[in-house]
Amino acid sequence: MLASGSPDTSSRCPRRKAIRRARPGPLGSALATASGAAVLAAVLAAPSSASAPLGARSGHGTLPAASSLVAEVRRAILAARSVHLDLVERGPGANETIVGDAGLHSGRQELRSGKAWVQIRLTPQDAYFRGDPSGLREALGMPAADVRRAGTRWVAVGAGTSAYRTFKANLLVSGLPAAFLPSSGNVTVSRATVLGKQAYRLSWSFTASGKRWQLRLDVASTGRRLPIEESGTSGRDRQHATFSNWGELVRVTVPHDTIPFAKVTG
Repeated sequence: MLASGSPDTSSRCPRRKAIRRARPGPLGSALATASGAAVLAAVLAAPSSASAPLGARSGHGTLPAASSLVAEVRRAILAARSVHLDLVERGPGANETIVGDAGLHSGRQELRSGKAWVQIRLTPQDAYFRGDPSGLREALGMPAADVRRAGTRWVAVGAGTSAYRTFKANLLVSGLPAAFLPSSGNVTVSRATVLGKQAYRLSWSFTASGKRWQLRLDVASTGRRLPIEESGTSGRDRQHATFSNWGELVRVTVPHDTIPFAKVTG
């Protein structure tokens, strides 16, 4: 358990799980869980950056090496400065959606899990979150007393705090490469057509908590190497993320009627 006010980024879904929702553990008497679902940073895909053989060929010419392609995608994501994300998880006992916008200095995300919901907004000065009782308890892991004090009001988290830094790390575009790109292991590159666009497909697998996950990330093969969608499967579990609106300005409205985080945690 972490000290009060320091969101734990551990997760019931292992960090190396396919498209992942960071599901943090309790924050002591504080934000008990900055959830990947909730901190909605969600989508932390597993790693893998081992390269495909240089000069690997398909029926349409030479394919890029995986390591080179991953590096290109990373540069393209950071240069784009913002993106809209839509994530879905389906499987035994899982029915979650995450919608978010990650910008250079601001971001927002909303998680819905069954009937429970949580929303998070991030500005350069503060972070804000709110949810229904089920969302605050289950997604953020907040103690019952803190949930009652928060109600459905927006809770304000000041910049400079551990909680704010956790939100910042998860809601900005700078966190996307670590969240979605493979970083180690065997990766293959192939061609695909996705949403009517020609694409390169990065494919890899890994094991987490005894489950074998198969992942694929489709990125544009013409123009900037930006991600189009990512999918992960393990048995009956399915996770899927789509990326859109690259480079569009992310405007985050500061909510009214907020309550300071310190008052919520007593």
